[in-house]
Amino acid sequence: MSAMLEVVSAGPSLTVQDRGRPGLQRFGITQGGAMDTLALAEGAALLGQEGDLAAIEMAGFGGKFRALERPLRIALTGAAMRTRLDGQEQPWNTSFVLEPGVLLEIGAAEDGVYGYLHVGGGIATPAQIGSRSTHLRSGVGGLDGRALTEGDRLPAGHDPGGRSGLVLPTAARFGQREIRVMWGAQAEVFSPDERERFLATAFDMTTRRDRQGARLKPLGEPFHADGALTGVSDAVVLGDIQVPGDGMPVALLADRQPTGGYPRIATVISADLAALVQIPGHARFRFRLAGEAEALAALARQRRELAELSRQIRPLVRDPRDMGDLLAFNLVDGVISAREDETP
Repeated sequence: MSAMLEVVSAGPSLTVQDRGRPGLQRFGITQGGAMDTLALAEGAALLGQEGDLAAIEMAGFGGKFRALERPLRIALTGAAMRTRLDGQEQPWNTSFVLEPGVLLEIGAAEDGVYGYLHVGGGIATPAQIGSRSTHLRSGVGGLDGRALTEGDRLPAGHDPGGRSGLVLPTAARFGQREIRVMWGAQAEVFSPDERERFLATAFDMTTRRDRQGARLKPLGEPFHADGALTGVSDAVVLGDIQVPGDGMPVALLADRQPTGGYPRIATVISADLAALVQIPGHARFRFRLAGEAEALAALARQRRELAELSRQIRPLVRDPRDMGDLLAFNLVDGVISAREDETP
């Protein structure tokens, strides 16, 4: 029997996600996939496997998990969540082996929103329309097109094996509160003053969010477009900032609708999408205008960094023989006499 991961208990929004279904929007099928695709790459690097494998996306809260039949190599990436392995604290952004019968407990997000649980070989639920990603509104992908619940058993793909006990440093996108944008497809229907105010305004990330979009609250007056009700619906893209009739912007995310009619004042550049989705509720942030050259350079830099992730990986437990900074550590606290019966 192949290795499996059992969901002993589940948070409110656990889904199977991979890179999604790109290239099908003209047929009315949105790309979907992981909200934080960088976290997918980080998990793949920790496990030494391809980055297109599916993982469990955990929105805000994890759950409890157990390996069945055989040990599973596990990696945890994305938003840091309080974690215990067999009752012991487990650091985030690490890889380890989950033995059968040992309980893995993942609690609430402490830094960010979306955490990811990866297994060696990937989550091997059946692919639909070229992907294992769950699209909840259409009931496609994942496990019967639904969120994971208590008692679900997820098959793991073939894992050729590899190292575990590795760690990656926390990425800079966590805590990023300046999100770069370019003007959107209908930016011209907003007056120059409104566009300038959009860039000068601070926003709160509201809790009215899901995989389709996130509602943003400006710290000031709502935004209004000239002739906003006369626009024609057309294709939307990931990171578009729509402004509906109430003037409260909405950022379109992974499970966005293929088309929309509300005017889009701006679009988040690709390199900052992961930072946007990981902004926690009630956190304050701003947008900054970026030119095409800056957006392309940022994306190229991000791709280079992803290609070099393996260079950042370190053993979780360091060998003293490899520690050039060994003398910076306190190695004597807690030392006791070797003779238990020795008296002063």
